[in-house]
Formats: sequence, C-alpha cells, structure tokens
Amino acid sequence: MPELKLFNQRNFFKLNSLILLLILLFSITACNDSEDKSGEASIDYFVFQPELNNGLDEAIIGKITDFNINLSVPYKVSLNQLVATFNYVGVKVEVKNTEQVSGVTANDYSNPVIINVIAANGESTQYTVTVTKNKPRIPQVYINTEGNFEFKDEDKENYVNSTIRIEDLDNYYTTDTEFKSEGEIKGRGNSTWWGVAKKPYRIRLEKKNSLLGMSNDRNWALLANHFDKTLLRNITAFEISRIAEMRWTPQSVSVDYYMNGTYRGVYTLTEHVRVSDERLNLDLVSSDDNSGEALTGDYFLELDFHYDEPYKFKTSKMNLPIMFKDPDEPT
Repeated sequence: MPELKLFNQRNFFKLNSLILLLILLFSITACNDSEDKSGEASIDYFVFQPELNNGLDEAIIGKITDFNINLSVPYKVSLNQLVATFNYVGVKVEVKNTEQVSGVTANDYSNPVIINVIAANGESTQYTVTVTKNKPRIPQVYINTEGNFEFKDEDKENYVNSTIRIEDLDNYYTTDTEFKSEGEIKGRGNSTWWGVAKKPYRIRLEKKNSLLGMSNDRNWALLANHFDKTLLRNITAFEISRIAEMRWTPQSVSVDYYMNGTYRGVYTLTEHVRVSDERLNLDLVSSDDNSGEALTGDYFLELDFHYDEPYKFKTSKMNLPIMFKDPDEPT
C-alpha cells in the first residue's frame, strides 16, 4: 500500500497547486478590474457638424495624432464661431478655463486652440486644435446652347442663343454664389479657332452684369489657351500690364468650363476688349473731327497679322500690320 499512499500524496499536491494558481489568477484579474482610472483624460473624437456650423456641406472630422487635432474646412467658412462635437474620457473639458459642452460651445479657431481635458483626480491632458482653410475652388462656367448646338470651324461668326450660369462656390470673387443669365455666344480668335478642339468663345449677355467681381458689361470672352500648356501666358501678360500701370488692362479669372453638360477644360474668363466707360475709356474722334485740334482725339488700334479690317496701315519700321478698331471710319 505504500505506492497507493504516494500516489494520493502526489495528486493532493497537484490539486493544491492548481487551486493556488486559480486563486492567483483571480487576484490579478480583480486587481486589474479595480485599477485606479481617476487619472485618465483624453479625447477620442472631434468633429465640426454641418447642422451646427454655417458653410459646411458635410462633417469635418478631426485627425487626432498624439496630442494634436487637425481639421481643414472649406475656404468660405468663417473660423470665428465654430462649434465642435466631441467625445472624451474624464470629468470635463475646458478652453481658457471655460467649460466646453459638446455640440454647444463655440470658439474662435482663427489661431490654434488649447483644449484641457480634466481627469477625476484633477490631472489634465492638453490638446492643440489647429483648423486650416482649404484653397478656394476654381469658379465654374456652364453654358448651354440652344438645341445643344456644337460649334464647328465654319460656325465661328454665328451667334447662338444660350443660357449662362457661373458658380463661385467659395465666394472668393463675389458675394453671390451663383449667377444666371440669358445671352448668346459665338466663336472668336483666328489661329486659336481654326482646326482646334478646344475653341475660344465670345459671350454677349442679355444685359450688363459684373461677372466674378469684374467690370459691368454685356461683352465677355472665354480664352481656351489651347496652345498654352501652362494656362498662364495670358494671365501673366495681364499682370505685367497692371504692374506697368498701363492705361487699362483686362481683368480675368481662370474657370472650369462646361458646354452642354460636357467639361471642356480650364479656360480664362476675361473682359472683352472694347471702348466703354468701364473698360477702354477713350474719347474717340468722330467723322466731324477732321481738322485742327479735333484730330488729336483717341483711336483704338490693333496689331493683327490677318490685316482684314477696311482701315489699316503698316508701320515704316518692321512693317507691322496696324488696323483701326474704333472709330469705324477714322478721319
């Protein structure tokens, strides 16, 4: 029977060891469950909701990295009174000692905002919230021609009735988000028109209007910049003219152009060059101004190698082709 007694002793020791192990595991688990969490303070969600903030079309969710929260909002949104919705662990959230209520309290986010999350034991965790504005979106020009007419080379001089709509979604150029008008368009240009897919156009509105903050007029141009892969040459030339303080320089804005519902590319919407009070303001000579001091009036001349106006001449130097645009019959 000594062997049986030894066997029972071994089983007893194993059973005791198992019981002690279970007690130890239970104790560790109990300790973890009762661990002091009074020092926890954190933010796990931070967002600007559209229903609480003017100018937002969708929720802007903050990216939380370490102790920084970063958000980007549309260009037109004011940063002065934004209301944040947030989740946190702790007792309360403060900005400059002012308690914050999720979905209620507004703050000025023009500069980074320091948020303190207070734990139950009085300790705090600090987060820096930085809000930036996206770049303004490029305006869109939508023109629908009567009968969805599509211009071919031979249609250049034919005006076609059209509806014109212009959107400035971020109100960068004007306070009006949308402009609508009846009008008509035709082709324009010479080398930029013939045989190219991306064609330039002349726009004539139903009545005078200011487009995207430019002058008040019926006549406008859409430059295609087909041969300019940078899309900057005309804009750069206009800017140099302004810097040089030329008498008048056309204003212009880069736009996304859609015709009959189809995207046609980036164009330059610009003021059509013409004599008017708000554009090229000239004191043109008339047919009666044919002698004496009257001959010192203004003339609108154009350098054009097509040389196809009825009144024209070439310069003595370099033989440059100059044509009279206004008056129609110079004296």
